[in-house]
Amino acid sequence: MKDKKLLRMMSSADDKYVEEADPAKNHQRRGAYKKIIIAAVIAASLLFGTLATAGFAVGTWLFKPFDTTPPDVSMYSDSEYYELIQKINVLTYENYEKPEYGNNFGMICGSLFNMFLKGAAMGKDESMEMDGALMDGAADTVSGTGESYEEITDNQTAGVIEGDRIKRSNEHIYFLDGNVLRIYSIAGEESVQLGSYDLADNGESYYSYHAYREIYLSADCKTVTVISPIYDKTVGSLIEIVALDVSNPSNVTEKKTVRLVGGYSSSRLTEGSFIVISEFSVRSSPDFSDESQFVPQIDLGNGYESIPMDGIISPDTLTSTRYTVICRFDENTLELDDSSAFLSCGEHVYLSNTTAYITRGFNFRSENGDKFVDVAKTEIYGMIYNEDSFRYIGSVLVDGHVENRYCLDEYEGILRVVTTTDVNEFVKHENVVFGTSETVMVSDVNRGTNASLYCIDFKERRIIASVCDFAPAGESVQSARFDGTAAYVCTSIELKDPVFFFDLSDLSNITFKDTGTIEGFSTSLVSFGDGYLLGIGVGASSDTLKIEVYEEDGDGVRSVCKYESVSTYNSSDYKSYYINRGEQLVGMGVTVYNRGDGQSRYILLHFDGYELRELVNVKLDGVNDYKRGVYIDGYMYMFGENDMKVQRIR
Repeated sequence: MKDKKLLRMMSSADDKYVEEADPAKNHQRRGAYKKIIIAAVIAASLLFGTLATAGFAVGTWLFKPFDTTPPDVSMYSDSEYYELIQKINVLTYENYEKPEYGNNFGMICGSLFNMFLKGAAMGKDESMEMDGALMDGAADTVSGTGESYEEITDNQTAGVIEGDRIKRSNEHIYFLDGNVLRIYSIAGEESVQLGSYDLADNGESYYSYHAYREIYLSADCKTVTVISPIYDKTVGSLIEIVALDVSNPSNVTEKKTVRLVGGYSSSRLTEGSFIVISEFSVRSSPDFSDESQFVPQIDLGNGYESIPMDGIISPDTLTSTRYTVICRFDENTLELDDSSAFLSCGEHVYLSNTTAYITRGFNFRSENGDKFVDVAKTEIYGMIYNEDSFRYIGSVLVDGHVENRYCLDEYEGILRVVTTTDVNEFVKHENVVFGTSETVMVSDVNRGTNASLYCIDFKERRIIASVCDFAPAGESVQSARFDGTAAYVCTSIELKDPVFFFDLSDLSNITFKDTGTIEGFSTSLVSFGDGYLLGIGVGASSDTLKIEVYEEDGDGVRSVCKYESVSTYNSSDYKSYYINRGEQLVGMGVTVYNRGDGQSRYILLHFDGYELRELVNVKLDGVNDYKRGVYIDGYMYMFGENDMKVQRIR
């Protein structure tokens, strides 16, 4: 589902002291800071002189150091989670409870100092503003039912099925329209809705996030499993997994429900098991006598239980109190097979056929005199998920941060990763007023972003090949896609980009070529079959939809053709696109602001080897993220919000 376009993990650095600044003005700013510091010193001195007349007791109160020791948690030493409690206690204290200043004098003067800083900021110079493989042949004919499962979701990994808002058999289409599961016949223009099931809130205490629901269809086409994020007033964020009996489309019934505590990230179906990926956040000031406040919980029908300590993986030093939780459920019974939680992780999860790779992003800081350098890092954890029980296999560290799960791919046992590298060098200013070593202001004197590719042997947990900083300076990764021994990466700065093609067939001699600078950039890159690459994104202006076809050509990558539509917006959710490589079709919902007959539409394009030709452009109600389409036997079936259209195209 949504890799959610999850935020990169926050570093343990205090980001509120970080501002971007023009390097040419650093000298001027240092002078300004000195004036501010002098003014603050004078104000603090006057304040001190006034309070000193109040006597020794006031002086003691002013300068008595605050206690900066985290709370004692030794009373929990008998808990199986004691090691975890100690780590969480330090980080939550640093983040939420630790005094900002060393004593009351520092706190008072700090307020004055910040007041001066705010005044200076009000008049500051403006320059100080801060792929997958389509599941061809995945259908299984079901004995005795006459129905067969047909895969239409463009899954990242062959054999690992992803949840979507639409699934189909050879006889029916199943579409999740908000809270309602709708089942349609496949009969061209004579298609009708055969039945539905309302997944509306179950009880007054629950609120559903229907926008993020996904469905799966079983191989025998008798069960639709719905995975829903919900909110409970008592427990908080939950994930509800509901199995529905759809063997009779006109009478859909519920079979079983299980719940997990946390926010929904993604899920997969592989080899008869659901892999459900969720997030769980530790309370800001947790009560360690209550495991539900700092350990992920699962309810299988007998009340909520904590994930065992031996199933929790965490780094020695935490940079976040967020877990990524991975659970495996039996597809038929929804019984929990195994679970594991990765603390201090909360970015992206990529699943190969055997291994789950979980990323943890953070900044690594090094200091040199009055300067320090922050380097973006990503730690990638590996866990075998397709054995009798989960097996953790360690982690590898790379430079940069990962944009999304499509920037990771495993091929013949080697994990390939594309990152945006990011280096920031700062000059720090010590808190001279308070006599402490706190950094109270920093000036950015250098900033560098670029793109790098790494090939990792996880058995040996080492990088065996890499291409570092291959993009123009200042660019960052917008999208990536792997296809066997080929890798495609789009980088950009503003609204211009190159698209890179990498040949990874010989990791001792990786070669690459690119398109050169072109207008716009691609938020999604898709292998389109027959040696073609499809880019979906933004054109020369931010309100222009651009769909472009590329191919490798000699020493470069050339644009074969492109389709552009101005004043047109589309979803950036990859699952909202219909990709059919066999028929060379691409479809999606769009919003057009220059049409008199309606803004919300669905378009279908066909690539004939020379150009992208528009086959369908019809009005279709709904949000673009949730619109879906599928081509079947000469007809295009399109689904929106309480809206369904069928159009013959062949």
